[in-house]
Amino acid sequence: MINDTADYPFDAVMDPEGNIFVAYTLSSNNDLVVRKLTFSSGVWTAGELTTLYNGDDNYYPSLNIEPSGRLWVSWSRLSSGEYYVNIKYSTDGGISWSGGPTSYGTALSAGAASAFSKIVISDPCLYAFYSLGGTKLALRMKHSSASLWDDEMELASGSALDHNFDAAASVDGRIGVVFDDNRIRFREFDGNIWGTLIDIDAAAGSFPQLSISTILLISSIWLRTVPVN
Repeated sequence: MINDTADYPFDAVMDPEGNIFVAYTLSSNNDLVVRKLTFSSGVWTAGELTTLYNGDDNYYPSLNIEPSGRLWVSWSRLSSGEYYVNIKYSTDGGISWSGGPTSYGTALSAGAASAFSKIVISDPCLYAFYSLGGTKLALRMKHSSASLWDDEMELASGSALDHNFDAAASVDGRIGVVFDDNRIRFREFDGNIWGTLIDIDAAAGSFPQLSISTILLISSIWLRTVPVN
């Protein structure tokens, strides 16, 4: 369906009609692009390529969609040797993007040696999580009706903060973030305040994934018998 991607990560999201939007780095020039995939009669079809941004080099997109249908993409933009987290939106199903292809949208972060982002939507707010320079995990948020993003909030500092993090929202307004900083750590927003950092595993890990449920799960305790000599 798509054969013009660079060898970098992509992201995808499905809209309420069952269409899939895919954001990725274009192989020919490292532009940031999106395609809409539609399903009909048992066949997926890739639509026309839409360019979000055709300047600088662009990597590691994160894609999400508001209940209203507005699409958001954040990504890492490499400019003059530094990475920046940028974000843009589309209100017409990915046909056009805010500012057009020559605009890099809103810069959410300062420049750093590395940058990786993740968009989480918990109506009516948007949350843009990002790691920066390996030393900081931060968050900026915005109400869906506001035009400006709130100031940056630092969630954690460390020495190995990179792409190995994930964030998720629950339907009751909780937000969680899990990440690796030479150990697996977790922090949760209960709708009012952010809780303290919790260490899940003292050992490091790669590609942690997070899902938050509103269902209380009660785990059973199992016992293993050991023969006594």
